[in-house]
Amino acid sequence: MVFPGSDGTLMHSQTLGRAFHTHLERAGLPPMTFHALRDTAATLMLQGGVPAHVVSRILGQASEAITLSVYAHVTRGLEAQAAAAVQAIFG
Repeated sequence: MVFPGSDGTLMHSQTLGRAFHTHLERAGLPPMTFHALRDTAATLMLQGGVPAHVVSRILGQASEAITLSVYAHVTRGLEAQAAAAVQAIFG
């Protein structure tokens, strides 16, 4: 269990959401959903060069294809970076 309640049982999702928003405010961060952390983590991993199949496994997705389709906007940016790298190598 990642987020147990004060009594050791499963924390209710609304309780988690309220606590999350309180911590965001204290940290001076903009409002966001808890799920946005998952998207941010996946985006940063892909941008950092973590292979899509590894990101897919970490996210618990059924396949790399799902990860690549959900985060296609990230992979398009990575394709541009790859093209620029090849251009730099071959002039």
